[in-house]
Amino acid sequence: MIVWTDPAHISDTVKEGSYYYPDTEWLIDKRNIQGHFIAFAAKGGHNDEPHNHNDLGHFIVHAGGDNLLSDLGAGLYTKDYFGPLRYTLIHNSAEGHSIPLVNGIPQSAGGASRAKVAENEEAAGRRRFGLELGGAYPEEAGLQAFQRSFVWSTDASAGQARLELTDAFRFVGANNTVEELFISFYEPSIEANGKRIVWRGSGGEASLELGAIQGVASVERIETTKHLGEPVNVYRTRIVVSELGSDAELTFLLRVEGGGKPA
Repeated sequence: MIVWTDPAHISDTVKEGSYYYPDTEWLIDKRNIQGHFIAFAAKGGHNDEPHNHNDLGHFIVHAGGDNLLSDLGAGLYTKDYFGPLRYTLIHNSAEGHSIPLVNGIPQSAGGASRAKVAENEEAAGRRRFGLELGGAYPEEAGLQAFQRSFVWSTDASAGQARLELTDAFRFVGANNTVEELFISFYEPSIEANGKRIVWRGSGGEASLELGAIQGVASVERIETTKHLGEPVNVYRTRIVVSELGSDAELTFLLRVEGGGKPA
């Protein structure tokens, strides 16, 4: 593998701002808060992109030098990576991204599995980004519609950021189950009688609050290999919410703070 860059930019500081890339439907927001870098990114698009992963609605949270909720990136290239088993591998599969399983069913691969941007605006210090994702799941998931909404804001005086994540589902029938997945290279702790999940890095921290959601949280450790052959542990948090009616809305609050690596 050959990696190169322009040496003139190696010492550049990270630029603040909110950026949206309409061709790929990526939103990225980066802020310097009290001298530390805090960022959020989320993606739409479709599941037949170059080097595709099944990841519509996936998101990343960074603070203080740590990717607390992560994207796994490319895995080790093997025969299976480019064959029929591609989407059974965690790096490529929907279950290797911070998106839900619906009635036990993950997102589908292919160009027909597509997000639709429903909202993309910045006002009153908040960035709103909404995606309609019902078409990303096969018929057996039992979905009529599924909208994932992000509201991201930062508070410089408190040295924190806040992400409100809402998943609104409309199902074909009743008695549904949603498994919300959150992916990280950091092992989280389950606190407050299962109502709070905390990822602590070397410089940043993210705390996910379930609020009124009656979910059961657990953490799985998964051994995998990075693209260049480095073994690594991935921690997949799974929050199972059962017995949902034909309409259901799940809202999580994620608080993020830095304090480690300077911006």
